[in-house]
Amino acid sequence: MISRVEMTVGDKADPESLFAIVTMYNYERHESIRRLIDVARARIVSERVANDGSAPLAPVETDQARRLVVGDSRIPQLLGASLDTVDLEFLNPLIADTRHPCFGKRVALVLFKKDRGYLTGPSSVYANLTDDEVVLED
Repeated sequence: MISRVEMTVGDKADPESLFAIVTMYNYERHESIRRLIDVARARIVSERVANDGSAPLAPVETDQARRLVVGDSRIPQLLGASLDTVDLEFLNPLIADTRHPCFGKRVALVLFKKDRGYLTGPSSVYANLTDDEVVLED
């Protein structure tokens, strides 16, 4: 899944020199892939693969995370507030603890913003995009 594309000019002396930095996430292998692509020549110049899930969340992934959180009946009780009164924001955490239930999964850490601050509760809320579920962590 492509999560970001950035366009950049390579050699300023060569107006045809156009490159794209394409960042992707592979769900099957939990890999973040960054490719530098020479657009004019339609070829991959370099590629970096990391098994850390660090690729930014794609818009379709934040939509999925939002759907999961809004559909989970535990969230309003956890917050003590209706989801209609908060804005949802999503971060892409790197989970290093192998005992964490979301280790090796594509997840979005959910932040609940109200007015000028963020609501906190007794649990952290993760949208586990790999398994299509909400995980609460005390």
